[in-house]
Amino acid sequence: MADSIRELIIQDLVTELKKIVRYDDANIVRGKTFFRTAELPGLAIFPGKEESVKAYGQQRNTMPVEVSAAAISGTTNCSVLAETIQAEIEKCVIGGMSGNSRIESCAYTGGGVDDWPDAGDQAITVTCVFSIVYTTIFGDPYSITYTAPVVVDDDET
Repeated sequence: MADSIRELIIQDLVTELKKIVRYDDANIVRGKTFFRTAELPGLAIFPGKEESVKAYGQQRNTMPVEVSAAAISGTTNCSVLAETIQAEIEKCVIGGMSGNSRIESCAYTGGGVDDWPDAGDQAITVTCVFSIVYTTIFGDPYSITYTAPVVVDDDET
């Protein structure tokens, strides 16, 4: 069976996040809430419960997606590492998904460190939340109705 548009968007998000040097197939997971120390750095993607509105035979969906990254700070200051990770994720997702033809928009809606590690803790966790809007045909989650506009360079015309 074919993947739904929502599933394809999540797969696209995984592909974009692999562009961050510290993450790859081995340490990017979906829906996992716990990493062992040996699995770090790790990045987990949590597609949330979306909101949807019907309009003119279409279903306009807004899917929240949480991206949580855990890493061992080592000799790096925890705050510095957290800011670096948060910026990398935000740039990667917004920059990579902005040209995605399956979505209408992708916006960063918040994030940061939920709980700072104690002196004995080894890892820090940073969370970024995004809102992804996409439209499908009403009753058909496998068919998209929106495609990103084609940008024409005036110098080439």
